Amino acid sequence: MKKIVLGALFLSILHSILFYGQDFGVSVVLFVLPMLLLIMYSLYSKNKVKNAKAFILSIPITLLSLTYALFNNGVLNFINMIAIIVLTTTMITWAIYDKFKFRDAFCKLFSIVFKPFASIVEGVRVISNNLFKREENVIQVNKKPIKERKVIKQIIIGLVISLPLLIIILALLISADTIFAEILEPIKYVIMNIFNIKFLSSIYFRAIFIILIFIYVVAFICSMLKMDSNKKVNNSKGINMQNITMNTVLTILNIVYFLFSIVQFIYLFTSLGTNDNFDYATYARRGFFQLMFVTLINFVIIIITSLNKRETTKGINIYTKIMNMLLIVFTIIMILSSFLRMYLYEQEYGYTFLRLLVYFILLTELILAIPTFVYIFNKKISLLKYYIVIISTMLVLLNFTNVDRTIARRNVDKYISEINLKDDEAKIDIKYLKRLSVDAIPEIVRLYQNTSDVLLKNNIERYLKYNPKIVLRTNKKIRDLFENKNFQEFNLSQYEAKKAIQSLDL
Repeated sequence: MKKIVLGALFLSILHSILFYGQDFGVSVVLFVLPMLLLIMYSLYSKNKVKNAKAFILSIPITLLSLTYALFNNGVLNFINMIAIIVLTTTMITWAIYDKFKFRDAFCKLFSIVFKPFASIVEGVRVISNNLFKREENVIQVNKKPIKERKVIKQIIIGLVISLPLLIIILALLISADTIFAEILEPIKYVIMNIFNIKFLSSIYFRAIFIILIFIYVVAFICSMLKMDSNKKVNNSKGINMQNITMNTVLTILNIVYFLFSIVQFIYLFTSLGTNDNFDYATYARRGFFQLMFVTLINFVIIIITSLNKRETTKGINIYTKIMNMLLIVFTIIMILSSFLRMYLYEQEYGYTFLRLLVYFILLTELILAIPTFVYIFNKKISLLKYYIVIISTMLVLLNFTNVDRTIARRNVDKYISEINLKDDEAKIDIKYLKRLSVDAIPEIVRLYQNTSDVLLKNNIERYLKYNPKIVLRTNKKIRDLFENKNFQEFNLSQYEAKKAIQSLDL
């Protein structure tokens, strides 16, 4: 346990070095990697690992933490932080428990994060026993080693006591005599900085922060190692619904979805582009979000009805499976309809973060339909594990598409192509592009280089121009790019954006 406690101490100090007073950057992945190693070592050293396949989740966790060094999308940074916490706790639960089911998964995840707060006292006791308690089981035959340890201990105590006294006395002597101050010129600045109130307060709060993180990490590990994988789970608990009621609901929903699917095939799928008087972009404008939420509801309904524990006849059971199967088919039709609606709307009104996010959600739902379909006929597969792997994989892919830059690139490409076609109505929403993160700046620079619109050029110049003499008048997003930052805050997108702006020589 001592190695684990020392690892927790290292992690808490590393946390302070990487994050205290710093923006997120490469620091996130530098912290996450040793954190994962400590978790794995703790579980393996105490023989708690029942399912080593769970550690495959360390791959998306690492990749998501790497995005903070590569990209700069604020929304995704927030989502990724939540995803890293959820995936880490899921990995621990999955590794300790062989059976990982829907009905108790969220309780276990919640417990892993918040239970350590109730184990703070135990965490302090473990730290004390492993770092400060003297070994009493060693019998010393020779008295000399004990005396030597006492001497070393007394010397260390003397040094600790004399250090603050030495600093105070030197400070007084330096301020009292100018010649003595000149002799100790290098030491003078060090001592004066020590007495700086800001320095003292930062060290003070930083030390407290390290101690709190240290205690939490130890309490977290203690709580994690206490999880009992052999504890019996009451399998009788579960969803218990009347099968006739459930099948009635499924039948009504499928009838409604069948009628909706007919409308999609008549007006959207088969007649697309054949009716010149029909505005497909307007028709699609209000559809994709509603359909996306309906498909999510359908997944919940399929899972609930499939988890029903009520005993029934073979005929009713087969009917339920057929209804669920049809529900998946209609869900896929709605996903495709929503996808096509979004495409039509995007072609007319351009590309945004929310619209690109809808594509990824729909594609994720389409992939999730595969294990859900299999689960209807085979309850033995762990649907939750498939969902976790698929969703985490899609989240990683979403991040690595560099969403803001992709949006900016597609909008700029659309604008440039319209210019090349001599389209007098060629336009681009520069206000929206300016609201995107710094990921989009290289594409805004490309827009500046490829447009002859004077007003647009002036607009971009005002946005990108950085003047150190009038810092307050400079856009904050641009101003932050030119500030000196520590290595912990390094971000590749910010570096590329700064180089792109400097290439213009505004």
